[in-house]
Amino acid sequence: MEKIRSLFGRGDQRSHLEVGEDEERLTEASDVVDEEHLVSREEGKSLEEKRCTRPVCCLTTLSTVLGLLLTVFIILFVINNLSVARKAPTPCQTGQCMRLAQDFLHWMDPSVDPCTDFYSFACGGWQQDHRLRDGVSHMSQQDLMWWRNLEIIKNVLETGKASPLHSVENAKLFYRSCMNEETLTQQGVEPMMDLKTKLGLNDSVSFNLTRVMSMLTKQFLGQSLFSIGAYENKSKQIIKLSVPQFSLPLLDYLNTTNRSTKVLTAYHDFMVRAFTLLGTEENVSRTLEFEIQLANLANEADANSKTVNIFKLQEMFPFLQWEPYLNYAFGGTHDNQQVTVSSMKYFEALNNLILNSNNSTLASFLIWRLLEKMVPGLDSRFQVLRQKLDYALYKIPQGPESLRWQFCMQQTDEAMGLALGEVFIDAAFNKTTDDVDYLLRSLKTAFVDRLQLVSWMDNHTREIAKLKAENLSYKLGGERQYFDPGWLDSYYADIDPDVNNFFVTLEHFHMYKSHRILHALWVDPDIIPSKSHLVSVYYSSATNILLVRAGIIQPPMYNWTYMRSMMFAELGNAIGRAMTRGFYGDGSSRKVNGTSSAFDVHCQCFIDQYSNYSVKHNFLNGTTTLDEHLEDNGGLNIALQAYNKWQKENTEYLLPLLNLTQQQLFFVRYAQTWCSSESESFLQEQLREGKHSPARFRVLGTLSNSPEFSQHFHCPLDSPMNPSTKCSLW
Repeated sequence: MEKIRSLFGRGDQRSHLEVGEDEERLTEASDVVDEEHLVSREEGKSLEEKRCTRPVCCLTTLSTVLGLLLTVFIILFVINNLSVARKAPTPCQTGQCMRLAQDFLHWMDPSVDPCTDFYSFACGGWQQDHRLRDGVSHMSQQDLMWWRNLEIIKNVLETGKASPLHSVENAKLFYRSCMNEETLTQQGVEPMMDLKTKLGLNDSVSFNLTRVMSMLTKQFLGQSLFSIGAYENKSKQIIKLSVPQFSLPLLDYLNTTNRSTKVLTAYHDFMVRAFTLLGTEENVSRTLEFEIQLANLANEADANSKTVNIFKLQEMFPFLQWEPYLNYAFGGTHDNQQVTVSSMKYFEALNNLILNSNNSTLASFLIWRLLEKMVPGLDSRFQVLRQKLDYALYKIPQGPESLRWQFCMQQTDEAMGLALGEVFIDAAFNKTTDDVDYLLRSLKTAFVDRLQLVSWMDNHTREIAKLKAENLSYKLGGERQYFDPGWLDSYYADIDPDVNNFFVTLEHFHMYKSHRILHALWVDPDIIPSKSHLVSVYYSSATNILLVRAGIIQPPMYNWTYMRSMMFAELGNAIGRAMTRGFYGDGSSRKVNGTSSAFDVHCQCFIDQYSNYSVKHNFLNGTTTLDEHLEDNGGLNIALQAYNKWQKENTEYLLPLLNLTQQQLFFVRYAQTWCSSESESFLQEQLREGKHSPARFRVLGTLSNSPEFSQHFHCPLDSPMNPSTKCSLW
């Protein structure tokens, strides 16, 4: 504890800046006194010249002066006491405050200098308490909240009362079907062998690519060779063909690094053992080689798209009989049906590859991709194989710690996530959210105010941005606040779970999903399809609506009993990040700001800053993670400004034991939102993929850009957390 006191000072719990503000107030008050005295002295000169001879006159003058002095004294006394009351409140001593303070201390590591490594200072204790067990690559605050939310839903699915919603009851059946391991064991591989026969994949001699691809696409959205979907353009349905999805990250097929070699070896082993369990003889090496060739083609794909009719499509890419294929998959096509090919280079190369491959290789590859999709519906032997691959990919744990209920909740969430969100709303969402509503309004006001300070916008663009921000609307909780429950039942009407056969249940789900994607049957553009139990805030650029999901309005991110510094730092920051996303998160940054050159200069500052962070000489890609960093920095600035405004109008208690001011507590809680534990291999993979930054760098980078942070923690200039060059956008 002495270490904490030495870091933040003893005695007076105000920061140096706060003491300075009090001194400024006293100086201003002294100026008022001097002015009063100056007037009195001028009047005194006149009286001195006249040699006041009347005692009453002199007494009156003296009384006036004394009255003025007394008035000034009273004003100074009131100002001083109000200032002290607001700037240095006494620590709260209730049991709840003591427990909260102890939680803070438990998560922190006071031995670390906050001006050197604030992430370790704020999260060092949390990391000690959340060491990774074998087979787990990472764990974060958000992960723990997510599993807590799923466990709440699981308890309802297992023991909850009947729901009036058919979709919720079907979600229960889906989950119970998955949990029925006894039936899966009894069935063995029989369901998969029956499906293989039904699709015509048993005999490579009679193999017909068009027939097999037609059935795979309609029933399983088979995206093995290419991806397919549809969109509307001027009330006409356009079919779109694009690069396929792969089982592994593309780089793992292409690189020769130790990590890629390890993953490919595990993937090859998965294929060998899975085919062995299935009882089929396939040339695994040749199948994998074909998949690697496809990955190379995808890696070299360009963005040169072309829209043609089916006749022209057949002429360009004859590896498939396109008209019968599309008619079967879509249930018919209209005259002069248009098809958009997203990458001409990829499909030209794919055409050559398929025409030069034998039926045996093509059949084995399609069987493999189907088997991989249906593994969750097979017995535990296949699950163990999948876990080993997932472990090689650094995704999820393996072994006894990976519980069946967790697996089945993930499967149910993927299939019927909106219905699970409805369950969570009923079970865990506090409908009384006046404080969250106030928080949202405060953040919105702060964002609009900050737009006036943005230097890279011209006035015209600023007005457009301001109008968009002012028109931003928000919703709390989940779907039920903007569509009726009947819509949810309609959305999942075609899912038909079989509680005694999870393999069949998965078949039904994949057919339902394929139908929705092929026919673009999603939702009205005014509706936000969102899982209410997700630990996040969602922004819809189409509607300019912010959805604060029920899953994030939960402890430890939110609790109505929390101090406001905590609420603004945690939930407020998450909302602020989503607000800024509306201005550049969709990649339209330069379209929004109207002054691209000035905008680019600010962005380059962030790119350079974050590109200097590294893990064992592997550096972060500041370009691919740019939007994330812009959101992080913008969210903090908005939340801090909103909290500072609230604090000017309100008094908030301090926590005992910590000797932290409210502002310091705000920054500590902000950092603790990102507390996480990661294996070195997971961090290396994050840097390699370049999609997200490690939590440590998100905290260090954001706070080192904040002048307020440096002021409140008294960090010397050019210390690690107070660099002389700081980046800002919002």
